[in-house]
Amino acid sequence: MSGTEVPVAGHGALVDGRVITHPTAGGRGVGRYTVGFVRAMSTAGLEPVVLHSDDAQRDLWTASVPGIRTAPLHPTTVREAARDRRWFVCTQLMLHPVPLDVIPRAVTEARLPVAAIIHDVIPQRFPERYLADPHAAVQTALRTLLCRGVDRFCANSTFTAETAAVELGVERSRFHVVGAAVEPQFTPGAADALLLERLGATCPAGPVVAVTGADGRKNTERLIAAWARVPGGLRARHRLVIACAAPRDVLDHWNHLALTAGVGDTVVLTGSISDDEMVGLLRSATLSVLPSIEEGFGLPIVESVACGTPALCSRTSSMPEVSGSTDAEFDPFDIEDIAGAIVAALVDPVRRDRILEEQRERSRRWSVGAVGAQIAAALAGPGSTGPGSVPERVIVAAPHPSSPSGIGPYTARVLAHWPDPAELVVLDETAATDRPARTAGAGTPVAGVSALGRTLREHDADHVIAVVGSSAHHAVTLDRATRWRCHLWLHEPTAVGAVLGPAHLGGTPRWVRERVLDLGLTGVESFLDDSSGEIPDAGVLHAAGQTLLETVAGRSRSIIVSSDIAARELRRTCDGVALPPILVLPLGHPPSVEPHHDGTRRDETPGGRVISLGWIDPGKDPDSLLDMVARLEDVSLDLVGGGAEAELDRLRIRAARLGIGPRVRIHGRVPDAERDALIAAADVAVQLRVGHTGQMSAAVTELLAAGVPVITTLHTHGPSGDGLRVLDGGPDLPGRLLSEVRDLLADPVVLQRHRSGALARSARWGVGDVARSLRQWIATSDRLHPGTVIDVSELGDLR
Repeated sequence: MSGTEVPVAGHGALVDGRVITHPTAGGRGVGRYTVGFVRAMSTAGLEPVVLHSDDAQRDLWTASVPGIRTAPLHPTTVREAARDRRWFVCTQLMLHPVPLDVIPRAVTEARLPVAAIIHDVIPQRFPERYLADPHAAVQTALRTLLCRGVDRFCANSTFTAETAAVELGVERSRFHVVGAAVEPQFTPGAADALLLERLGATCPAGPVVAVTGADGRKNTERLIAAWARVPGGLRARHRLVIACAAPRDVLDHWNHLALTAGVGDTVVLTGSISDDEMVGLLRSATLSVLPSIEEGFGLPIVESVACGTPALCSRTSSMPEVSGSTDAEFDPFDIEDIAGAIVAALVDPVRRDRILEEQRERSRRWSVGAVGAQIAAALAGPGSTGPGSVPERVIVAAPHPSSPSGIGPYTARVLAHWPDPAELVVLDETAATDRPARTAGAGTPVAGVSALGRTLREHDADHVIAVVGSSAHHAVTLDRATRWRCHLWLHEPTAVGAVLGPAHLGGTPRWVRERVLDLGLTGVESFLDDSSGEIPDAGVLHAAGQTLLETVAGRSRSIIVSSDIAARELRRTCDGVALPPILVLPLGHPPSVEPHHDGTRRDETPGGRVISLGWIDPGKDPDSLLDMVARLEDVSLDLVGGGAEAELDRLRIRAARLGIGPRVRIHGRVPDAERDALIAAADVAVQLRVGHTGQMSAAVTELLAAGVPVITTLHTHGPSGDGLRVLDGGPDLPGRLLSEVRDLLADPVVLQRHRSGALARSARWGVGDVARSLRQWIATSDRLHPGTVIDVSELGDLR
């Protein structure tokens, strides 16, 4: 029977299942212990729900514990458990590093009581060995602080409970000894002659098996030295098989020790072996040995006994507690004592039988049923915390408000109107500049801005909104959207600039190729020829119908675009990709600030002032603006925004050649107060775009909200009318642009009507409307069929 994905309400504790794919602890050790722990919970009727972060973890769990209930690690899962005061079982408490988020943020915010499995505090007990590295010392100190906030500990042994209480500074009463359950494949059976032959461990009387590790604490070197003191006849009849997935250099060192001691022909180093091979090896053995100096539990002892093989072990830490036989013990620091214990057991079958019988009696304490009963006792009753009202968590990844990208300040304005600021975490996806962050509007500061992008994870949030434009400023967000399942808020239906932009700022064609491959993009290889030495321009890829959006768009949770044109363009360029639901959400206007417009000129500039906002590049068609100024006497032009220095110099030179240099002011990026003053002084704004594919302009919304009439080629801010004149592109654009600007500036009454129209237009759809619509969309888009396209006006029908 396979595992079942279920809601958690009405079921038992949540168990962190991510440990099953931990790079070092997943296969054996902590990973194996956790599987046994979950199996014991199930046996005790606790109905555990195993949390996973990906399908691979889920599949491993359903294969390891048939019928186990699983659920994604997600805030919704946690909140459902919190309502019933369920426990969260932390399984990775003692694994490095702490940023692994061993207790996820959602668990803390939901005030879910936490029970943590604790295996040992060996690093704290031997700091000179394990904490010499300052980084390791810091991690252990952080982990100690984390432990003090845990409600209850499930310790694998009394020894671990006693030592952990001291080392962690936690009350002993919070520790409950639950033991460890051996996995079901460890059962008695016939010797596996083929396995021994394959390992080179064939011997007349069955091998002595030692499950050790590369860590010096496992005491493998003294075991090899002790084996050399065992009489040669016994060594030849039995052989010592050391089962350990140690690095090659460690295995070579052990082999050298065995050869030097004259026992190389009777010592077998297996390297990594499978679980089935481990079972076969223990069934074939006459004896097993655990020579460790210290163990939190000593699972190899119980596994050996379960296979019908007596186990010798050190007379230290938890091992006597687990073994239950004094005849099986030795001093791990005394080579002669280790050798004596091995010899005594090998030559005396009665002694071996007595050890095995005593250990079987003790192993009843470590049965699945017994361990499950202890876990049930540990989790009987709530922890020290209780459920509370927990808001959902929405992560928004976007450029910083001071980013050169206008999308940064626009996003900040929207988020300042978010319906519930308590649920919001905003990630700064670009480095801030020395320019102060623009306020979100009406003096309201940007809400919840945080730089936690390196510590927050996808499972920390109910929703992740990735705000993406097509420039280098969005490269980090685009990368996040390829790894997380985000609501993709596309301000342009392309990602070419976000992919190629960083390369144009200092990368190489080879870097571009590797970047494209990392993103899983295909079909653009012909444009990425390293031999050319050139990085392809965005226009080249756009002309060929390449947007580099296919992979990220196909894995998104939903997509938000700003116009019907953008939605059509997205579906056309991603033809063949299974797209998620798509929302058409026009840009909103910031709160209007009543300008000092009274129909009279606001400064002494004759003829009028024209302004254009935003990044200055050929895509904004600045040459048409210069041509217009050249044909309108006494009209001045303010270009406000950053740009490549070479492009800005070209425009200055061209303005001088046209004889309009004094009337064209290229300001670059300016402080907020200066930018606002330039907008207030403007009579008309012109915002052009070459190769328009449905993208909107936050600059247009800002200008309209300031009462500045706008002439634009962007067809997505509504129909032409008072305050907004929309022009088609084409060869006659310069003439039509000239006519529109001349007409507006020639008649103060007409200009004032358009100013009033701009304010009225901006009042009809503001950033607050966008914020509320966006919040409703992310909450309901999962109910729509893939590929569905709806307009924001239809959102009310989804309630």
